[in-house]
Amino acid sequence: MNSTCAPFEVPAWKLEKYWADKTTGDPTVLPKWSYLEALAQVEQPPSTEFTEDTETINATLAIPGEPWLAEKLSMEYFEDQETAHSRYG
Repeated sequence: MNSTCAPFEVPAWKLEKYWADKTTGDPTVLPKWSYLEALAQVEQPPSTEFTEDTETINATLAIPGEPWLAEKLSMEYFEDQETAHSRYG
């Protein structure tokens, strides 16, 4: 999140909120550390990439650029469509 979001100047509070809401996959289960606390645990950038075969994340992983960009663009498109839908019915 840190290296991917930095070029977009995402405010720290948004990263912290996303971390708290999404990290565990269950909103009733809080993460062990806050985003900044978890970031402080990372000593060097991850060298292992997340794959679709990854079942449990128990280490710091990098997200490959192409799947990340596809997800980002899909989410932006969805948000634009929802905004237009709420505006124009």
